Amino acid sequence: FRPGESEPVLTFGQPFEPGVGVHHLCKPTHVAIASTGEIFIADGYCNSRILKFNAAGGLLRVIPNPPEFLSLLVPHALALIESMDRICVADRENMRVTCPRAGLFSNKGYGDQALTIQQPDMGRVFGVAALGNIVYAVNGPTSSLLPVRGLTIDPQSESVIDHWAPEEGFGNPHAIAACPNGTALYVAEIAPNRIWKFELVPPKK
Repeated sequence: FRPGESEPVLTFGQPFEPGVGVHHLCKPTHVAIASTGEIFIADGYCNSRILKFNAAGGLLRVIPNPPEFLSLLVPHALALIESMDRICVADRENMRVTCPRAGLFSNKGYGDQALTIQQPDMGRVFGVAALGNIVYAVNGPTSSLLPVRGLTIDPQSESVIDHWAPEEGFGNPHAIAACPNGTALYVAEIAPNRIWKFELVPPKK
């Protein structure tokens, strides 16, 4: 949409026609837009893929695609790290965050291995957001043995560097967003329906 207008200037997929082809979507879950104008759509529940379009709506790429060795299972959210040329994916049912090449400035590196963050206690990852080179994520109910919480991730080292949650605990987090000025995170929960705001503070020395 253009600001102030009620009719879209660009649409993706076919209305009420789910499908597996590149001109259809099936239960898409999230969108990320690069400063270059390129658009990434997580075609989540049915097709388990990411579609990359140019600013005019032309299809540029399907992720995963050979020579990428990557398998997604309900890609539920996306976060771009343009400085690293990575598109990070909340790969929900694989219980991980994986960051393949975004290909924003060059097609080189498409065959590079995705940066992958996966730990035994990570659980199903529902949401991701990026600030600088750090990714913030939230998981959701997975099993009674795994806590529901937020995670701070360093994709470069492929590691979780912190865990966090409100004092009373999360119920069912479903999405996360980062304030562009780097001061806060917002977590949306379903059951109960509410938004949490977390202030971002510098690490203690």
